[in-house]
Amino acid sequence: MSYRQPLLQASHKFPIATASDDAVNNGNKKQLVTNSRKKDSNTYIKLDDDTKRSDKDEAVDVLRLFQFADRLDFVLMLLALCLMLFHTVCILASLVLFGRVTGLFAIQSFGDNCYDQRQNSIIAIKNNNTYPEGIELNIFNNVSSHEMHHNSDAVLLSTLATSMSSFRKKVMDIVYWLFIIGAVEFLLGSIENFLWTISTKRQICRMSVSIFRSLVQR
Repeated sequence: MSYRQPLLQASHKFPIATASDDAVNNGNKKQLVTNSRKKDSNTYIKLDDDTKRSDKDEAVDVLRLFQFADRLDFVLMLLALCLMLFHTVCILASLVLFGRVTGLFAIQSFGDNCYDQRQNSIIAIKNNNTYPEGIELNIFNNVSSHEMHHNSDAVLLSTLATSMSSFRKKVMDIVYWLFIIGAVEFLLGSIENFLWTISTKRQICRMSVSIFRSLVQR
């Protein structure tokens, strides 16, 4: 091979691109891009239609809500339900006791009013020596009426002291029971909330793990 011989033959020369060839190539590329976009949009529309149809057709049962729960979760939920029932019973008992306390106060106030009326009637008898209805006492009954008037104060004071002590005892007994029931309600509510929280977090953990596995498999 001489130094004047060309390195490339005529068949191996690079083709010279013209403006018309560039225009044709650009048009083909644009057409391919538009066709691919149309195909992608059609597939996206089909997927959206499928999801909408599946959402409308599927119905979730109550048992499927607990499909990620195991035996321990079911035991925790049953214990929480039992504690909820006991909590409801304690609330009803506290309402009943509160009604009894209200009734005791009403009876005591009514008794005080009766005592005041009795005292007023006794004072009127002492001053006028007559009954409130206007009936005058005769000579034979006057001595016994005076004795009754003088002895009635001591009797009423003694009965009042005993009634107040018994009233206080009854009220304090009910108040103690109310404090005990309130403490039991607080404990039951705390344990119930703790059990529900543990069971819910365990199910959420399993749900998140299953979602992660499905995403990794895809």
